[in-house]
Amino acid sequence: GNSSTAQQYSYLDADVVAGTTYSYYLTDVSINGDRREHRNLLRSATALSTPVPVEYALSVYPNPFNPTTTVSFSLVDAAKVKLTVYDVTGRVVSTLADKNYTAGTHTVLFDAASLPAGIYFTRIESASFTQTRKMALIK
Repeated sequence: GNSSTAQQYSYLDADVVAGTTYSYYLTDVSINGDRREHRNLLRSATALSTPVPVEYALSVYPNPFNPTTTVSFSLVDAAKVKLTVYDVTGRVVSTLADKNYTAGTHTVLFDAASLPAGIYFTRIESASFTQTRKMALIK
């Protein structure tokens, strides 16, 4: 309330219900107990239904698979993601995703029914994360 320098405030509300929107504003209390609400600084936020991951990840399950498998990836931040499947010669056999995703965990189904049995690689590329996983298609 009466500081002569700019102040930065943050608040983490750890007791929220997913999907519920909460509103927050700053209130200051002076040394003599006077309370002043700053509703012009009101901010609203909706609690996520799932927590945002703390690290990037790429996984394939089941692996080995026949003929479909689920490729899952976790993003710490929103990003454009390219998810590509290669054969052992490095040839692209499928582009599973090439679009923007929000922070969180996402899944994409890979259907390899038209491909021969063998080893394949799925690779994720984003501005902050690149990783490759080996997959085995058995028939």
